[in-house]
Amino acid sequence: MTAINLPEDWSFKALRDLATINYGKSPKAILSDDGDIPVVGTGGVERYGSAFLYDNESIILGRKGTIDKVGYVDGKFWTIDTAYFLSDFQDAIVKWLFYFLQTVDFRIMNEATGVPSLSRELLYKIEIPTPKTEEQAQIASILSTLDYAIEQTETIIAKQQRIKTGLMQDLLTKGIDEHGIIRTEATHEFKSSPLGRIPVEWGNAKIGDVLTEKPKNGYSPKEVDGWTGTLMLGLGCLSTDGFRPVQLKNAPLDDLRLSNALLKDGDFLISRSNTRDLVGLVGIFKEIGVPCTYPDLMVRLRFDSSVNTKFMEFIFRHHLLRSQLTNSAVGTSGSMVKINAEVITTSCFFKPNIEEQERIVRLLEQMASEICELQKYTSKLNSIKFGVMHDLLTGTVRVAKQ
Repeated sequence: MTAINLPEDWSFKALRDLATINYGKSPKAILSDDGDIPVVGTGGVERYGSAFLYDNESIILGRKGTIDKVGYVDGKFWTIDTAYFLSDFQDAIVKWLFYFLQTVDFRIMNEATGVPSLSRELLYKIEIPTPKTEEQAQIASILSTLDYAIEQTETIIAKQQRIKTGLMQDLLTKGIDEHGIIRTEATHEFKSSPLGRIPVEWGNAKIGDVLTEKPKNGYSPKEVDGWTGTLMLGLGCLSTDGFRPVQLKNAPLDDLRLSNALLKDGDFLISRSNTRDLVGLVGIFKEIGVPCTYPDLMVRLRFDSSVNTKFMEFIFRHHLLRSQLTNSAVGTSGSMVKINAEVITTSCFFKPNIEEQERIVRLLEQMASEICELQKYTSKLNSIKFGVMHDLLTGTVRVAKQ
């Protein structure tokens, strides 16, 4: 925190005046598959053991390695030897001190040139603006309430993500009929296909069957420093969540070959060269207000009217098609691999009619929108918490009765 003017009834106290810093120990001797004692570090619970070092509220600080995270634990626990745990708190509510220590930039306190390291003596010298314990308790209660709201929202997001994954699996392999009912073999007629059981109304198709032109590689000229009015996409523009306008670079003005790689709103892009777990990522290009080109590490696909472009984005994300692409990628595992146009065009997918594709897209986009709103709400809560922490932990806003 920056220098602050304390309220008259607050005082600066060193961490050594508020708590004792204890070394963690190697858990090797107490680790147990049947253990119920959490073995913790700055990242939280790592394993479980049969013994404990401390049994009460405590704060976990990094000693070596990850030194920029602060943990809170309550009850019996064992701390690993690359971390510290605090005990014997004096005139300090543990949760309040935990929240204050979250505002400290421990990285600038690093004492090592190699693996980051913090000494107890340096930590003991941290100066903390300290109110009476009654006000500490109220501050901790307010911040804990915000944390609970954030945790609950994140739990809902995780649940919605799992539901979406299951729904996507059902919709892309079983579909949804004209009455809005997801098909099952108990309620609808299915048939066998080379890719598995599918509704009788569906067919199998190859990617090449639904293209209006051959897959087209992009072009990667040398990046220039100054703004030219045209941008080149980077590989990071294609993610597991589709297109995102990041890693954009300045393209040269005088390269005529760029005109063949200019993108239109709605163009479908796929990475043809990447690491094995990322090759074949796709995204639908969205205009960002300036002309954009795509690199030769990507391929542009343009689909005919028998398929919905957004439906095809979901198809490319599904494991049935992704596995075909990654299994056919050429290269050394762990390094860059490539897929060619033939691999893409010969890959197969389940193909419902266009009306059903649109029903599938509407359902999946609705759920994605709901998750996005929850994520925005979480971001808003985190921003509120950041501001409230600053105000309450510096005494800018008071909560105690005067």
